[in-house]
Amino acid sequence: MRLPGYSRSSVNLPETDLVRLLCALLALLLASQLAGGLAQRLKQPRVIGEILGGMLFGPTVLGALAPAAYRELFAANPLHQQILGFVSWLGLLLLMFCSGMENQPVRSRQEWRTAGFLVGAGTLLPLALGLAAASLVDLSALHGPRATPTTFGLLLAMAVAVTSIPVISKIFFDLGLTGTPFARIVLSAALIEDLLLWVLLSITLDWAGAGDQGAWALGRGVVVTVVFFLFTTLAGHRIYDGISRARWNPFRTSPDAMPLLLVFLLGVLLAYLLGVNPIFGAFLAGRVVGNSARIAPETREQVTGFSFGLFIPVYFAIVGLRLDLHHDFDLAAFLGVLLFACTVKTAATWIGGRLAGHTSLQATHLAVAMNARGGPGIVLATVALDAQLINGGCYAILVLLSLVSSQLAGWWLGRAMRRRPKELALEPATA
Repeated sequence: MRLPGYSRSSVNLPETDLVRLLCALLALLLASQLAGGLAQRLKQPRVIGEILGGMLFGPTVLGALAPAAYRELFAANPLHQQILGFVSWLGLLLLMFCSGMENQPVRSRQEWRTAGFLVGAGTLLPLALGLAAASLVDLSALHGPRATPTTFGLLLAMAVAVTSIPVISKIFFDLGLTGTPFARIVLSAALIEDLLLWVLLSITLDWAGAGDQGAWALGRGVVVTVVFFLFTTLAGHRIYDGISRARWNPFRTSPDAMPLLLVFLLGVLLAYLLGVNPIFGAFLAGRVVGNSARIAPETREQVTGFSFGLFIPVYFAIVGLRLDLHHDFDLAAFLGVLLFACTVKTAATWIGGRLAGHTSLQATHLAVAMNARGGPGIVLATVALDAQLINGGCYAILVLLSLVSSQLAGWWLGRAMRRRPKELALEPATA
């Protein structure tokens, strides 16, 4: 298969094209790092700055102020767009891999009880209400070319229900809450939610891709996805640990990070060969590494630092680069989705906190924390756009929903920590 705009003579890029491509990558990397660092200084999630940095070079800013410069740097050469697309996808896969490595297990029956109620109420109710809203309200203006009412409804439901592990982890780190019962409960609930929602996303993409192949193809995709999930979750880390202990292990003398990157690549490729979405494979590969007893925390930090230092910021910058708030953005639709998503998610999670036996105020803090969508919400929007299940307007809405909900969570918890830090101590729920 030959890529559009690609020929045998273009295997080696001309020097001017190579320089232009490197300038584009450098601009995105610098913009994401500088704007991300500024966001951190302002006590905001770094991802917000990284996306805003990318927006500076996209059609929203540079394309409006200097269209010729925007086209020359990012839109003139189709091959450049494909290379930037590859870098973006690599950043996305590494983000999912690093998210899968997050491991903050709860420590007591009471904490498990609260996490269970948060997942039950905070996932099932938003999913149900999101599906209901998609069926009762005409949202066809946000559909992509391959969307059906059912697949779009599932995507909207997932956008309402998702919680960001990386963003909320960073908020907890900044506030000094890491390792507290509050952080363990929220991160454990978010981890279970992510596992469920990535399974659902993979099934939804299989559904959308089944086309005329019928129920057999869809059923096969569902079964393969669930089996792949169960196998990697229950046995993947045991297989990895067994191989790493074997005398014939060929990677004993390799750098510590090399086996982790091999697990990452194998997870992505195995998912692709099985017909499972590769981003789900990257996430499960991260879970294999996170559950392994043979990998030192320092090794995971090396891979995380490398990923977050280069590829992941560029991915988020390209997310911002793809936003066009001049032509694709409907402010009224965004405000409606924002109000609906935040109200449903916080109310459902608040109910879960109350059922677990916490006070109304403690349940509110839990609900606001779980409402941060961050990276997973943006990943959901990116994947849905690439699968042509949503259009550019819906993409902008879902990305901004992720940013605003994450910012609200950081502001609320920071305010609570400054005024009444004991409210976030979150004593174990009553039995």
